[in-house]
Amino acid sequence: MNRLRGGEREAFMLLVRRHQGSLYNFALRQLASGTAAEEVVQEAFARVAQNTADFGRSTDFASWLYTITRDLCVDAIHKRATRRHPSHDDPQPQADASAVESSATDAPFGELDELTRASLERHVAGCTRCAAELGDFQAPQRVASAPHVAPPLDFEQRVIGAALSTLPVAPPRRHRWASVLSMAGGWAMRPQTAMAALFLVTLGTSVLLMRGRSSRAPAIAPVTVVEEGSPAPAEMAMAPAASGAPDVVGATAGGFDAAMAAYRAKRFDDAKRGFDSLAAVDVNAELWAARALRESQGCAVAAARFDQVNQRAQGTTPGWEAQLDAGRCYVILGNLAAARARLRPMLAITAFRERAQGELDRLGKSATITTATPAP
Repeated sequence: MNRLRGGEREAFMLLVRRHQGSLYNFALRQLASGTAAEEVVQEAFARVAQNTADFGRSTDFASWLYTITRDLCVDAIHKRATRRHPSHDDPQPQADASAVESSATDAPFGELDELTRASLERHVAGCTRCAAELGDFQAPQRVASAPHVAPPLDFEQRVIGAALSTLPVAPPRRHRWASVLSMAGGWAMRPQTAMAALFLVTLGTSVLLMRGRSSRAPAIAPVTVVEEGSPAPAEMAMAPAASGAPDVVGATAGGFDAAMAAYRAKRFDDAKRGFDSLAAVDVNAELWAARALRESQGCAVAAARFDQVNQRAQGTTPGWEAQLDAGRCYVILGNLAAARARLRPMLAITAFRERAQGELDRLGKSATITTATPAP
């Protein structure tokens, strides 16, 4: 979001790529219409582009985006119900119908207490227009359990094209650097900064003096004891091991930690480069490289990478993790056959059975087959 506030269009395209599939399915469940869901999602992303300044830093972006989409869905349902059931067709007074309008809007989302719901049901029983309107509000519940539906192929480009025109243009890079230098100069002129700098210089000088004294201290020669128990001659002492040999384990561990820190900071491109540099000697690093690729470019690119990790580490924990992530990606991509082919064999693995069964249950089927099914 910080990059989006600065006008970086690549940041907005990444947000659209990451959320458009799940957001489209959310709107589809509410509206029961693919065309209406597309319009709502496009409007939601357009409002994000127009109102980046209103986004609070302590707010989760996904929650903010889904709140915008939900409000747009409620508006769309209300407009559709109003067009379909105009007030002059119902002999009931307009004031009575308006009194329960807000309750009818919240009813499909399960946000009414028992007393309010009972009052709404009594009113609807005697108001034909309200009964028809409430039926329109509750219509999306019939598709609430529908499987994940992939949006149209050109949907992402349409969403981006409709919203990019509202984004502010990022200032030239030299202007941003000038702003940064100006802020740094103002900060450096403060008295507190001068005192902190003096303290750091004093501390650094003290450390250097202490190290210099310790380096001039006489070294204690190592003593080697022979079998008889007397000190051995100096020529019998073994030479220290060469210090030029690379510490492969330490370098690998340090590189993995740095890449994982970038991943947790959501700098997925940097994380992928770090994990890729270790993938040749560490299959776990290759698994996390595939996950970073999924977060940065989506499942359409990452699914094949997960399959590669699974083939390389077949039968190991990283291999099963890669197979589970591949199954999840194919669910998102709408390739349910490929998803089942990767999830069903994992029912035979005790450590992964529960997660695999949960993913299969989300597909809308009870999967009890424990034998492997060949992938398409």
